[in-house]
Amino acid sequence: MERKWLSALQAGGRWFESICAHKSVKGLKSYNGFLIPFLFLEAMYYCYILYSKAKGCFYKGQTDNLKARVERHNSGMEKSTSDGVPWVLCWAVSKPSRSEAMKLESKLKNLSRKRLLIFMMKYQDGIVGPDELLLVQQLSGC
Repeated sequence: MERKWLSALQAGGRWFESICAHKSVKGLKSYNGFLIPFLFLEAMYYCYILYSKAKGCFYKGQTDNLKARVERHNSGMEKSTSDGVPWVLCWAVSKPSRSEAMKLESKLKNLSRKRLLIFMMKYQDGIVGPDELLLVQQLSGC
């Protein structure tokens, strides 16, 4: 048994190799006969910022399925965003837990428009594409 998990771990790369030095395999789950870190099995959560050209405003939220959530906003299924359709996904970041995504969402909702734009320019790696970067730069006056 020990040999099976060692070979599975060694096949996974550097992170797995460091785990192999330990006798314990805590934090690993079996999936189709392979042991993998439980971190990869956990759901990811996203904190995101949408922009409505129709209303000229931002919407901040969090979800575990970003694509489906943006589709719900743009289909008019969400009462809070139905009057701003279409919404453009400007910025998004993944978080390992829902509580972390909710904390960031709460902080973003407390920012003024100016500070929100400064935040997005500071953390440009969360901007989803070149068109959205251009939009954020235009809105921020850069």
